[in-house]
Amino acid sequence: MKPLRFSLCGLLILTALLAAFCYWRDRPRQIANRFVAAIEAGEYELADFIAGDGGFSVTELAGSGGEFWVGPQRQTVSDWLSGQCHVRFIGKGAALGTDGMVTATAFGVDEVDVSRKSYGGISPPRK
Repeated sequence: MKPLRFSLCGLLILTALLAAFCYWRDRPRQIANRFVAAIEAGEYELADFIAGDGGFSVTELAGSGGEFWVGPQRQTVSDWLSGQCHVRFIGKGAALGTDGMVTATAFGVDEVDVSRKSYGGISPPRK
């Protein structure tokens, strides 16, 4: 029986494949962090660009004078393996009552769940 031979070429290919897999799985977290940074900086047009053309517009939700509290949710192992990272946002100011969750994938923002609520007689402005 021959002993197992060590191949540098095989090791290089294995390392490259592992690096590509880890990058692809980490990409949703990177997109979510860019989305959060754009909203925190008040650059809603950039956040709209990151979110893509799915009909979701942070600029529309904010209106004039609206702001958001925003933060990425802790990415679980199952989220990492499925290639997802969630971002929660809550409106303040003119966007009061806007609450939502955004799901980032390796291709960009995939799912958006937005709700509008009324807090103690104070409601968000209607269009």
